[in-house]
Amino acid sequence: MKPKTLNHFIVLEEQVKQISTQSEQLEDTYGNITASITYAKRIQESILIEPQTISEYFEQSFVFYQPKDIVSGDFYWFSAIESELIITAIDCTGHGVPGAFMTMMANSMLNEIVNEKKETNPANILLALNEKIRETLNQEQQEMAQDGMDMALVKISPVNKEVTFAGANKSNVLYC
Repeated sequence: MKPKTLNHFIVLEEQVKQISTQSEQLEDTYGNITASITYAKRIQESILIEPQTISEYFEQSFVFYQPKDIVSGDFYWFSAIESELIITAIDCTGHGVPGAFMTMMANSMLNEIVNEKKETNPANILLALNEKIRETLNQEQQEMAQDGMDMALVKISPVNKEVTFAGANKSNVLYC
């Protein structure tokens, strides 16, 4: 076995420095990305209605919300409009950042459909949401995966003592 020359050690030392520099750059990049996504979590959580608000209408209710990643493609939504209560649980396409984009979009659209346009029929809400998402994502024009969501939506009419349900499942009921 030949003894290592000084050149070999110099080359090794230079490689160690390069690896160390790359490692520091990766750590910085990872830290910046994680900080950005953590901030996005604050924004995403700000759109969720407070569980206490739901408890005002359903005394023994609770909300279990635990994202798989820092941000999530799953969310819940609630509105009390006139004498009717609309509540939904939604699983958007994708996890993490792509799913979070979908939740922000769907939340805004639900607010428009229900709170602004006063639509309370669950089937009509899903159809309107489906139309808006397909339009927004250009799904009619592009041959791409059908991004959307699985969704269970319930309207509760305490005055009439009625519950109306509509559901959307991207695999067989309704593409969103």
